[in-house]
Amino acid sequence: MSAAELAEKLGISSGSVSTYTRQLIDRGFVHRVRKPGVRAHFFTMGNDVWAGFLAAEQEYLQNQFRLAEEAMSLVSEGGRSWERLRNMRDYMGWMIDAKLPAGWEQFKRKRDAGAL
Repeated sequence: MSAAELAEKLGISSGSVSTYTRQLIDRGFVHRVRKPGVRAHFFTMGNDVWAGFLAAEQEYLQNQFRLAEEAMSLVSEGGRSWERLRNMRDYMGWMIDAKLPAGWEQFKRKRDAGAL
C-alpha cells in the first residue's frame, strides 16, 4: 500500500503516515518497498511480523548492552551508578542469550509439525 493510500484510508496527513510508518519499520513490523518505475514508497507486512520485531529487538538489545559496557568504565566500580549499569548490561546480555528469534522459529516449526 502506498503512503498516499494509507493517508486516504486512515484519514490522516501524509506527515503522520511518514512518522508512523517509520516507527513501524524501526520496530520490524513493516517494510518499505519500491515498485519499478514508480517514485512513491509502498509499505508491506510479512507473514510473520513478530519475527521482524524480534530481529529489531535483538539489535536494540545489543546496542544497549554496548552502551552499558562503555558507561561502566566511566563510573566508580561498586557505586550505585555502576550497579545500575551492571544490571542493565547483564539484563541485556541475558535477553540476547535467550536467543528469542531462534526460539520463535523453533516453536513455529514444532507447531507446524503438530508437535505442540
